[in-house]
Amino acid sequence: MRGTVKDGPAYADGYEWWYVEFDDDRYDGTATGWCAKGDGWLTSGKEWTTEFCRYDAVHATGYAAIRDSATTSASQVGTTEPGDWGTLVGGPEWNDGYEWWNVNFHDDYDGWVTAQSLDEGMLYDCNGAWDNTDNQWALAKIIMSEASIGNTTERRAVGYTVLNRMERNGTTAVTDEWDAYAHNQDPTSEIHDLAGRILRCAEPDPSCGATHFYSPRSMPKEGDSTSGCACGGGLEWTPGLSERNYCPSWSETMCRSYVVGARQAYYKFYRAWGDGTVY
Repeated sequence: MRGTVKDGPAYADGYEWWYVEFDDDRYDGTATGWCAKGDGWLTSGKEWTTEFCRYDAVHATGYAAIRDSATTSASQVGTTEPGDWGTLVGGPEWNDGYEWWNVNFHDDYDGWVTAQSLDEGMLYDCNGAWDNTDNQWALAKIIMSEASIGNTTERRAVGYTVLNRMERNGTTAVTDEWDAYAHNQDPTSEIHDLAGRILRCAEPDPSCGATHFYSPRSMPKEGDSTSGCACGGGLEWTPGLSERNYCPSWSETMCRSYVVGARQAYYKFYRAWGDGTVY
């Protein structure tokens, strides 16, 4: 289980304790509290790997059986096609030599699929109206302004948050989303080309449908003034930072999207619930 350290450390009964809000708490309200670090019980500072976790968005890498339970002998309820994407809602379970995950596929079946048939990120039908020179320039300006110091994965994820918002808000113009982003820097040719590939959906969305992000390293730290800052989410410990940072209020209610290869101290991504309008 993944989560966010909100407070600590405290010391009692021979243990070091941390107050952790686990991601599952966003769904069932049962997973927030003080945890003893112990001998490897809690691992801090870990950057995320390609290992799946519940509520990740994934896509099918090919044709695979969707079964009604996590075993090869279970009834087949459907078959994936390459690019089918959905959300992991259960698992993992290990049977018959396979690792299994329960996937709620978008506009399709809900069932168990082997991990070997899945990869992280979303693939979806691209809107041809997105791919034009005006959008490419506008998106490149956003990526340059928000992620010039980012690595390639972070830049891709930032760019895809714009597309995800456009999809949710029913618009085909990047400039309709400008109010949510900085866009004051002209892009390099490298970032301009990246914006074009994103607009063509030429690669999977590494943000798993994220619609929001913030940079912990750019937020006020504990003891700093929060005047004029959207810091309603309170303080948190972020791997890579030596002091607690404030976080936005919306980060307390949205679903965390863990982006493989993104540095947590630089970018944390979230997706708004449902499929309706986002602000």
